[in-house]
Amino acid sequence: MYRLASIAKELSDKLTGASAKKQREIIVSSCEYALRKTKANNRLTQDILKKYQTQSDLPLNLQAELEKEIAIFEEDYFRLQTAAENGESLPERYLTPFQKARAVSAVLYCFESDLALAANEALYEAAMSLNDPEELIDMAKKVLWSEIRE
Repeated sequence: MYRLASIAKELSDKLTGASAKKQREIIVSSCEYALRKTKANNRLTQDILKKYQTQSDLPLNLQAELEKEIAIFEEDYFRLQTAAENGESLPERYLTPFQKARAVSAVLYCFESDLALAANEALYEAAMSLNDPEELIDMAKKVLWSEIRE
């Protein structure tokens, strides 16, 4: 069972059985949405998503760069969380780097060869990067349920 099933089981099931084209569409659209909403979009993430749409194998050096970026956001998150717990910072300050780390982590699934896994996990990570994931979930449902009409 994918993590997405814990928040949207029907969507996860539909996504798992979707065509490769629809799974890739969900990966790209959910990543773009999360990156835009969290303001984590940058040249690296744009480059990866652009390459992902045109080629199946991405250069591993891009994966390493992306993992470094995630680590920086996570370090900021833990540092700010500790400061908040010690009363040195506002609790909501650590949510921003947490959300950015999750949005960038969604992009990391572009390197996964199992498309069902990649689509489920990218959508889950993208959803976890948002204060309210309902708009993203609804967007994914529209994409998947439109497959019936295609």
